[in-house]
Amino acid sequence: MADRDFKDDVRVDKFNLHIDCEEHPSNYLYWAEQLAEAKSELDNAKDKLKLIEAEQEEFYRISPKGGRKITEGSIKAIIETDEKVIEAKKELREAHKDVHILSAAVSALEHKKTQLTNLKDLWIKGYYADPEGQRTSTDQKENDLRNGLNKKNKEE
Repeated sequence: MADRDFKDDVRVDKFNLHIDCEEHPSNYLYWAEQLAEAKSELDNAKDKLKLIEAEQEEFYRISPKGGRKITEGSIKAIIETDEKVIEAKKELREAHKDVHILSAAVSALEHKKTQLTNLKDLWIKGYYADPEGQRTSTDQKENDLRNGLNKKNKEE
């Protein structure tokens, strides 16, 4: 799987939004490429399992274990307990796990984009400019501005 931890790439630093915004596209691309690679590996693992199952089925049909009668049920049971098949299924499960983890990483980066937009909007509205505890709502600020303008107009 990937050679870096996506937790660092999805972390948002509200005091360095410009850096996060600049790095976000390349981080997203990196993890999307990792996901594509994992999906390719998943397809390879599926193909490998099918091939091993087919080879083992052919082998057991040609030379049945212990003189057993060959039926579809017995072939299926033998294939399910075959070591090569078990190992191939394990590899397939690992490939599925990698795809799920990387899908979560890409999804987290999509959420980060939304949060960067939300934080940018808060910054533009002056959310971080007011001292803590003295924040007023946007509606209150607009009312104060209007009242100030109305007062000025009345004085003129």
